[in-house]
Amino acid sequence: MGSGCSRAVNKKAMHKIETIHRGIVQLIRWLAPARCLLCRRQHNKARAICADCEVAFSRSQRACRRCALPLQRSHSTMVRRLDLAVISTRGLCPTCVKHPPHFFGAHAPYLMRTGMRDLIHLWKFQNRPQLTGLLAELLISRPPTASAKSLTYVGASAHTVLVHIPTQWRRQVRRGFDHTWLLANAIRSQWGQPAIVRPWLRNHHYRAAQHRLNKKAAPLTYMIDSSPIPQSPAISLCWLTML
Repeated sequence: MGSGCSRAVNKKAMHKIETIHRGIVQLIRWLAPARCLLCRRQHNKARAICADCEVAFSRSQRACRRCALPLQRSHSTMVRRLDLAVISTRGLCPTCVKHPPHFFGAHAPYLMRTGMRDLIHLWKFQNRPQLTGLLAELLISRPPTASAKSLTYVGASAHTVLVHIPTQWRRQVRRGFDHTWLLANAIRSQWGQPAIVRPWLRNHHYRAAQHRLNKKAAPLTYMIDSSPIPQSPAISLCWLTML
């Protein structure tokens, strides 16, 4: 009897605390309403951006399953030489069909256009590390799907290792943080599956900013500057995801 009364009292107390908390949150939103970082309009969500701006993000609707670049109709010589049926069936771009990259696939749910581009620039170049959690949430809201072939290769029970592509130390000093390291940890904490973060790559040399490199030069930066991934039998049973 006594334990039943105690549980009832505790339940009422918790309900009262929750009611007070909701009231405080509503009061704060009324006194200092949230303002979207992108459109600068007020909104009633506890996020840095409003729902309208998120809906307006350009999403990658049809992309290559290997490199994640948007698939486009083309009448180039390369496309004419390849089997168009193979390209459409596999969901690969002509470049990945002709020269397959040494990874299973890339995940790019959004296009780097107005909205998402502005949000990333605020995060990276305007010293807004607090936006890391939001970007991680947006990325994992549309997770990549692994093919049956790749699951068979590494094993269906393989866990994910998140390996961030590090920022060169001069840029870290200027920026104040390593954005890819923060993003990897934010994804790990929000992801609904086992994942660990490992700092296996190094970036020693100062080069042109990654976004200023062309398509061919960009991957070579880290192939040259990065230290090798440790050799271990356990690594063959992992999904290595680079950010």
